[in-house]
Amino acid sequence: MYLGYLVTDIGFLVANFGVRNVVIVVAQWARQAVRTLKEEQLLSKDATYRDYMSRVCYRPIRGVF
Repeated sequence: MYLGYLVTDIGFLVANFGVRNVVIVVAQWARQAVRTLKEEQLLSKDATYRDYMSRVCYRPIRGVF
């Protein structure tokens, strides 16, 4: 899902490049990062998800985030 957002945003910027659009997309990516962290915080209350977290040490971008 997050990869889909990223690809769509990049496609949008390619078709509609401008400083204003870059600022909007960067702000949207920042919101997605916050959303990812909040979702993980909520899901970590579940034992099955905690087990998953112990096996997977990365989030959307391996080695970066």
